Amino acid sequence: MLFYSVNQGDATAYYTIDIASNQFEPFPLTNIASTPSWSPNGFTMAVAVQNADGSSNIYLVSDQGLTTLVGTVHATAPVIRWSPDNSLLAFETGRAITIIDLHNQKETSIFSEDGDYHLGEWSPDGEHIAITMRHENWSTLLSFNVEQDTTTALTNAVDGKYDYFVSWAPNSTEIYFNTNRFSDSLVLYKIN
Repeated sequence: MLFYSVNQGDATAYYTIDIASNQFEPFPLTNIASTPSWSPNGFTMAVAVQNADGSSNIYLVSDQGLTTLVGTVHATAPVIRWSPDNSLLAFETGRAITIIDLHNQKETSIFSEDGDYHLGEWSPDGEHIAITMRHENWSTLLSFNVEQDTTTALTNAVDGKYDYFVSWAPNSTEIYFNTNRFSDSLVLYKIN
């Protein structure tokens, strides 16, 4: 488990704790970090470290404590998601979703002029990322095909209707989500 303490004067100090032994170990971060996300193989954590200008550096921290800078985003606490095979890292920055190939550092960005993007989950097969596009009066679901670099609308935009909380089925062919499209409250639905 990773946590931080603000009892170190004006600075923050990060520690890992082994739950079984209750042993604390210092962790190599010095600025305010947020949105930690462990890789599926459990060897690396991606974390956003805030800068004074309001941006965040995205670092990879190995289980050995080594850190690598992979990018800078204009967001203070971006959501970070790993692909199931540990090769891609996706994060949101409000009007954009950025995907970095960790092998060749190639970046792909999906932009929105109409609203904010909220990063959902990777499909279990790693081929798609579910995204919620949030507008002032509605939200809708999208699927981004990573290999083809294409976005497909899964639901249509309707004023006053909101689609949220996306989760893929294990077979990567169905998405479950909450919506108020068919009632006045959020209800769970499935898309094939």
